[in-house]
Amino acid sequence: FHRAATVSTGPQRPVLAVVDPGSYAQLAHRTGLGAYPQEALRADGDVLPALVSPELASGAGTSLTVTAMGLDFPVHPALVRRTTPAAPDTAFVVISRRALEEVRPQVAGSAAVTPNHLLLSGAGLDGAVLRDIAGSAGRDAGTQPRTKPTVKLRSEEAASYTESVLRSGAERLYVASVLLAAALSALAVVLSMAQTATERATLLTRLRALGMARRQGRWLILVEALPLYFLTAVAGVLLTLASARLLGPGIDLASLAGTSEDTPAPLAVEALPLFLPSLFLLSLTVAALLLQAQVATRVTDPHMEST
Repeated sequence: FHRAATVSTGPQRPVLAVVDPGSYAQLAHRTGLGAYPQEALRADGDVLPALVSPELASGAGTSLTVTAMGLDFPVHPALVRRTTPAAPDTAFVVISRRALEEVRPQVAGSAAVTPNHLLLSGAGLDGAVLRDIAGSAGRDAGTQPRTKPTVKLRSEEAASYTESVLRSGAERLYVASVLLAAALSALAVVLSMAQTATERATLLTRLRALGMARRQGRWLILVEALPLYFLTAVAGVLLTLASARLLGPGIDLASLAGTSEDTPAPLAVEALPLFLPSLFLLSLTVAALLLQAQVATRVTDPHMEST
């Protein structure tokens, strides 16, 4: 796509991106940066439909005039997105190259629509290899580029955020809170088992007197107590996921992630990290129940022999 460094739309100077509507729409969808339907940027009259950032849409009304590349042309804010791949951290106006050439045929094939940026997506992108290719492109063509090509990877930018003191402190606080919650939950399980140990031992004594096997006694204790702990763990995870879905749209973690104010960092919750602590507590509960059943059945055996 062609990216103009800054354009004039009155008092604001956003970035202008002249893109291929099809491939750019697919890229926005894959990266999750302001996905939109590609047909929304098709030309309809002399006013170009545009994908714009919220600050431009709020003051633009039905249309605004863009001055860039020696041209003045009106655009209509057909779509509003908080971010876009061509300008993830600043205000932007995105228009279709095809639509611009239809409205202004004189720009076809000119520098105004010649791509000067390349966006790639996918797994396994190697920054060093891409920089080597970008640096050797001009030499292979026998020309010297006016500006040195630069390569930026989102993965490298994200990796740099991990060095943030705020983020590392938040991670330590989260780990400490999880460990504390696990310790308190384990203590609650142990105290609950201790409170009901005498009652279960008495029950097992009577059932053993009626001919119940030791293995059946263990299963009885598990079937009696485990459903309550299982439902509690599942309910806790589901409530957490529901709370994140309800409150997530109103929470922006940009300051914690270290990104700019124009690059949102929405709250995202993964189910697996939530299930792991619950699974650990369930495993601890099963182990405690089996231990209690083992101790209880051993205690009941002498009574059985004495009777």
